[in-house]
Amino acid sequence: MIHNYYYSQDGQSRHGPVRPDELQKIGLTRETLIWREGLPGWVRAGDLAELAGLFSTLDPFDRPSYMHPKPASAEQSGVVRPNDYMKQTNALAVMSLVCGILAMITSCFLVGLLLAIPAVGFGHLAWRQIFQTGQSGRGLALAGLITGYIAIGISLLLLFLFFSPRSLVVLGNVSQGGA
Repeated sequence: MIHNYYYSQDGQSRHGPVRPDELQKIGLTRETLIWREGLPGWVRAGDLAELAGLFSTLDPFDRPSYMHPKPASAEQSGVVRPNDYMKQTNALAVMSLVCGILAMITSCFLVGLLLAIPAVGFGHLAWRQIFQTGQSGRGLALAGLITGYIAIGISLLLLFLFFSPRSLVVLGNVSQGGA
């Protein structure tokens, strides 16, 4: 199995992912810090048996890894593994979904239209921001758009049925006492 590696020459800046054949081109030394999926943390390249073929000569002063003090955690060393953080969820996508759900619930009271319009607006703004910034929340934005458009449809249908000429005639006859 070929792994993608991340490396740090100075212990501060991180680079990668790179394939094993690219590691030799970057001037990899035994002291270069390496990380890949499956490793518990950053290790010296000289300590990985899978990279032993990249070093042509043996360094007589190369010390074994037990002589190098290791930090207690990645936070103390200042080195963070690539997947230690998650993408931030777009706030407009969340607002779009909340407004869309509330609009669906209240659309039978004709108040849903007041919530459905912001749901659609927030959904479109969130959709654009998600693709520009790489944030997560695409599904939330899509669900907000769908529920917002459905609530607008239900509200407009109910408004049409309520204010149609036939319903006004029926309402007029009821208020006058006729059938």
